[in-house]
Amino acid sequence: MRILKNILINLIILRSLIAGLEYFVAVIFFRNDNSRKNIKLDALKEKAYAELADEFKQYKSKKSCPTQKILTKNTDGSFVSYENKDWSCGGTSVKDNKRVTTDQPFVFERKVHLFGGSAVFGTGSTDSFTIPSILQKEFNEKNYKTKVINHGFSTLVASQQLQKLLKIPIKKDDIVIFYDGANDVVQREIYQKPNGTIIGYNQNNKLGFVFSDLRYFLSNNSKIYKLLAKIKRNFRGEVNLQEISKCRTDNFSKPEFKKKWATYYDTLINA
Repeated sequence: MRILKNILINLIILRSLIAGLEYFVAVIFFRNDNSRKNIKLDALKEKAYAELADEFKQYKSKKSCPTQKILTKNTDGSFVSYENKDWSCGGTSVKDNKRVTTDQPFVFERKVHLFGGSAVFGTGSTDSFTIPSILQKEFNEKNYKTKVINHGFSTLVASQQLQKLLKIPIKKDDIVIFYDGANDVVQREIYQKPNGTIIGYNQNNKLGFVFSDLRYFLSNNSKIYKLLAKIKRNFRGEVNLQEISKCRTDNFSKPEFKKKWATYYDTLINA
């Protein structure tokens, strides 16, 4: 009992020392950082949501939305869905695992199936401001009798879009659109896994993401961590913006590029 008491006292002392050091570092080195950061963020948000007060209000309410767990049938993520196939929060609505497209007509002659990642899903936008919903309004105004369906899902790459396409019925006059590229760049150029998926990569690198999340948390919440990171950067020399990318024309390998991107083009051809 005495040992536990001593441990508890030492932990309290250590916590007090860290808190005091955090306060000291914040006052001395980062006095105006938060205010400058908040002013910049507020200015960006005000510009992004100009004349869209209701949209901004719903966007802010997303902070209190529960995280929707993503389910996959296998590690490569060829089939993905939400744990709850129907949900709605903060202006984002999903029905039968598809993002809701507003203003869909009851009577129509064809469908437009729009596939993609978070851009098509509409991350950061409410239901009426997603790309499919805006496209639907355009069709309605022109009386095209067309129904737009949002098949977008965050992190999807082209190969997963093809898997989704193979699972849905397509009629003669229907139109299929693949709006992609960014996630495939991440998978091929950053993860160096041309035949995999982002979800599959995340599943196989859970420990690495735990440390990544921890570093992100500390960078946002610990002034000591930020100071040490700043000292480290200064010690190594300030980052030269022109040297951020390691990609150079003189070390570009055309065969290597073709090898990494062949599966992407094959997927589009198969689609």
